[in-house]
Amino acid sequence: MARESERSRSAFLDEGIIEGKVLLSRWRGKFGGMHRTFRKKKHMRRDGMKKLAAGVLLGTLIVLGLSVTLPAKEDVVAPKEYGVYVKTPKALKRVLPNILFDEKGILYIESNNPQRFPLGEVELVVIYGKYEMKYLTFNPLLFVSESPLGKPRFIIGNNIEIEVTKKTDLLYTVTPKGLFGRGYYGLWINDTVWDFVVE
Repeated sequence: MARESERSRSAFLDEGIIEGKVLLSRWRGKFGGMHRTFRKKKHMRRDGMKKLAAGVLLGTLIVLGLSVTLPAKEDVVAPKEYGVYVKTPKALKRVLPNILFDEKGILYIESNNPQRFPLGEVELVVIYGKYEMKYLTFNPLLFVSESPLGKPRFIIGNNIEIEVTKKTDLLYTVTPKGLFGRGYYGLWINDTVWDFVVE
């Protein structure tokens, strides 16, 4: 009798262990698959985030590249009066003309308190009016002597390479092919020089 009860108890335990193993394997099959699906979705989300970040980075680089490679737009409004102007970030500033003298083949101007601009503020030169543009040159002005009245005289130096852009029949922009550096400059047409200083 005792042996039978031990056998039945053993059989009961065996059945319980078997049922437990079955349940455990089912649980693993169900939740293990969910875990694998979760991990798969997590990897998919990571891949999606990486692709999104790469797209944003690529778009930013394209925008920055275009802003660097494309030339700055020259928004130039025609001034109210004819003349020569220097375009700064804030406004167009008029440059007064100076007379060009010819003394025994030496061309010079007498400096008369020229307009001054800080380095980095001169963007370009604007010419508005009817001028013989084919004679236009842009030159450094070099000190040569003083006049009998004590005014400094400056001769015209070698031509600086420039780019002239026609905006309308009366409006032109002038930019040097290099950067504006510190110095005394003159825009020369026929017997007139518009002189200014970059400090």
